[in-house]
Order: sequence, then structure tokens, then C-alpha cells
Amino acid sequence: MIDLWERVSPIFTAVDGAQPEISVENISAGAMRYLINHVLHQSKSLDAGLRGVQPPHPEVMVTLPDAVAEVVLQGLVLGPLIVETRVDGYTLPTIGLFFLDTDALFISYQMGEHWTPLSVMALFELFRMIKTNDSDVRIRLSREHFNGSWRVQFDTALRDYLAERVG
Repeated sequence: MIDLWERVSPIFTAVDGAQPEISVENISAGAMRYLINHVLHQSKSLDAGLRGVQPPHPEVMVTLPDAVAEVVLQGLVLGPLIVETRVDGYTLPTIGLFFLDTDALFISYQMGEHWTPLSVMALFELFRMIKTNDSDVRIRLSREHFNGSWRVQFDTALRDYLAERVG
């Protein structure tokens, strides 16, 4: 098993309090629906800041969890879901899923000591679950927050993790 923590821990702990992003692009409707439903149904806590797409971008209240994916996929809302979600029995530190379009979002997280080997593995397992639903989805560190070597390190670790878990 690859030593995921050894390879990517600085991406999660290097600058305590920083809030970098992981881009999720070219995600299919099925994979987006899966991701949204998973985080909603597996969350310890949830704060939604969804807003209408049309100016003046009014706040949108969605009362049924299963309806959230539908309004995102119809392009009616954008904005964040701030969640503490569980993956394989492990609770991730708080992450923000910021929906940019029907096929794009970014995951924001706060760097710090609250990231552990188990929580990083759970996040990578969430990435595996997304890739299982859509092999063409692109999951990458944000260019705005990370230099090229960190992005390559992340891409390699994710590729190796996926190969190990699938193979």
C-alpha cells in the first residue's frame, strides 16, 4: 500500500489555517449526483449557502436532501455546501463543496493538524468513489494555491492510490 500520508501530508498541513482548493472538473451528472447525495446523507454537520444563478443571486432553500443534486444539475444554483462528511466510517475535517457549474466544483479545506493519515485516506477514498462513477472526471490541486511540484505530487499520489484500490 502506498504511503499516502508521507506523500501528500504537506498539502494538508503545511500552512496552518490556509484554505486551498482542489478542483473537480468535467464531472458527469451521475458522478455529481452521487457526490452530493453521499455528502448530504453521510454528514455530521451541514451548512448550505446555495444561491440562485441569476442576479441578484438570492439565497435558495432546498428542504429535501435529494433535491439538492437536481437543482445543481439543472444549473439553478451555485455556491457552497459546508460539510463534515463521513467516508468509510471516518469523518473528514470540514470541507466546502463550491458548485461552479453543472460539471465543475472545487473542494475547499483548511490546512492544519486536524488532517491525519486516516482523514487524508478518507478524502482520497471519496475521490476514488467519484472516479468510479466517472473515469473522465479531473481532480487536481488548484493552480492558484499550489506550485507545479505540489500539483504533480498530488496527481501522482492520486493516480497511484486509484491504481492500487482498483487493481
